Amino acid sequence: MTFRCTEKVRKRVGVGPALLAPPPDLVAANEWYCNVLTLARRPVYMVTHALSLFTLLFPAAGASTPAALAAAVRVQVRAALARQGFAPEAAGRILDEGPDQFCKTTDRGVLGSMNDFARMADWTAYDHQSADPDLLAMTADEHMNPAPMTVLGMESPRDVLRLLLEPRGQA
Repeated sequence: MTFRCTEKVRKRVGVGPALLAPPPDLVAANEWYCNVLTLARRPVYMVTHALSLFTLLFPAAGASTPAALAAAVRVQVRAALARQGFAPEAAGRILDEGPDQFCKTTDRGVLGSMNDFARMADWTAYDHQSADPDLLAMTADEHMNPAPMTVLGMESPRDVLRLLLEPRGQA
């Protein structure tokens, strides 16, 4: 998978210049943007699918190496897809088992959308005075992923992801 990480994430997991891969020319279906936020005084990863803007939030504790971050993203994406009612095999369209590469972020549209999502998450954490994993999952599932996004032509990340993951007929 390709992880496009902000500088905060690269510092947190120890991806220095020697470990950075050159960014691919085309956006792939298994490309994810990663940022780290502080919600209710706790570090939280925000991970966003590059094509659909489908977003997850999960505690950053325990994911402090590139391999641990990649493993955590895979676990969290599968759990989020299950909560959305996708079949387990659908995850194979947007996840792979490696090798992983870590690159700098490049798409300002994705980063701008992530900033909007970060504000949503911040308000929810502030209202509940918590960064509980269940609250983080609920925030992404009920507030971020159903929200219409300009960059998606006013479609929601959940609907765009559904189009990407729908089984297609055979030719």
